[in-house]
Amino acid sequence: MPTAYEPHQILDKQELSLFQLSQAEQQVGALPVKERRRLLQKARNLRDRARTKYVKQVAHTRMLTGSKRGYGGAANERSRAKAALLTQAVQSLQQL
Repeated sequence: MPTAYEPHQILDKQELSLFQLSQAEQQVGALPVKERRRLLQKARNLRDRARTKYVKQVAHTRMLTGSKRGYGGAANERSRAKAALLTQAVQSLQQL
């Protein structure tokens, strides 16, 4: 199981395009303020959805295995990594 995922491995097309755009400061800086706000809100929604999914997966794993942490499993790790990438996108968009 890889410990680090590339963005194209865990993000879908829509999420990947948003992530890549957030990393290109010049492109985002050229967008109108209204469009930047829309992209930021979209990134926040995707980040929150990924975080919620991760929390639910951890709780489910905890219930099934009886472990106190419940962090095991490749699906949990992918969801955690996806939430981290989307958090990075939100932070990049907020700085502009």
